[in-house]
Amino acid sequence: MADRFRGLRTAARRRPPAGIRARVTATAVAVVGIASVLAAFAMVSFVGRSLTAQGADQATVRAEQIADDGVRDGAPIVVADPEEQFVQVLRGSTVVASSANVAGLPALAIPGPDDAVGVRIPTVAGPFIAASAVAVGVDGPRTVVVGLNIDDVDDARHLIALALLVAVPVLLVVVGLVTWRMVGRTLRLVEAMREEVERISSTELDRRVPTPLRDDEVGRLARTMNRMLDRLERGQERQRRFISDASHELRSPVAAIRQHAEVAVEHRGPRGPKRSTWTTSCSRRRDASAARRPSPSTRVACRRLASWGAEPTSSGSCATSRRMPSITREPGSGSGWEPPTARSP
Repeated sequence: MADRFRGLRTAARRRPPAGIRARVTATAVAVVGIASVLAAFAMVSFVGRSLTAQGADQATVRAEQIADDGVRDGAPIVVADPEEQFVQVLRGSTVVASSANVAGLPALAIPGPDDAVGVRIPTVAGPFIAASAVAVGVDGPRTVVVGLNIDDVDDARHLIALALLVAVPVLLVVVGLVTWRMVGRTLRLVEAMREEVERISSTELDRRVPTPLRDDEVGRLARTMNRMLDRLERGQERQRRFISDASHELRSPVAAIRQHAEVAVEHRGPRGPKRSTWTTSCSRRRDASAARRPSPSTRVACRRLASWGAEPTSSGSCATSRRMPSITREPGSGSGWEPPTARSP
């Protein structure tokens, strides 16, 4: 049993909360239901008191009429409807005259001159409201007690209670349906705004939520959201213009930096067989320049030969128009070069 209750509590906690539409409808039905029940009790009580007071007034008037007409001891008193009223004439606490329907009964409760009390008699069914009046006779005062049947009051209260028992549930159903529909119409606009905002992305800020014509909370909410979307769209346009201007200004320097960076990344490390045309051409020009530049030994030889009329060429070699002497190396000689001897003319 404990596991079952624990499972029910867990399922209740996992149950999704009711929507605004259901909560508002339930609240409206509950409030109207409580108010209707309280109003029904108040109405039934008011109707009962009103009818009872009306019967008491009628009994008082009838008692005063009988007292004014005069009452004789032992004389029978005729009433129009024995089921609806009775009359007793009392001297002190002794019954001296009465109507046929209460003949032989002891004295009933004697209300005050301005009061009315409810009584029941064994000979007639139904509750009675009794009122009294004082009649002055030659042998002393008499108290005339008149009772009227108020069974109709109970019937009226029962009828009103039955009508309210049927009307209150019908009223609650009507209130629930009307509230459900009205709240649904209002929330339909809110749901439409939510769906439209859900579809709006960063590239579609030109879309707007639907705005109702009436100037209520939902209409003001829609207009506020549209103004917010206007501000977002203007901010995005300013951002796009800034990015476009900045990219235009930075396009040339960035392109140059990127070209140098790509060349540096491509040709970093030891030189391999895969070199770009630009690097190869640079190397060739450097090698050709180095080839044209005379080596140190060549420069020394040219200086030595300059005394013999040799002239340097563009390629770095030495040229002469005179016949150069032969250079012989004698065994055991040092450098292997001897200056030429002078020839006779």
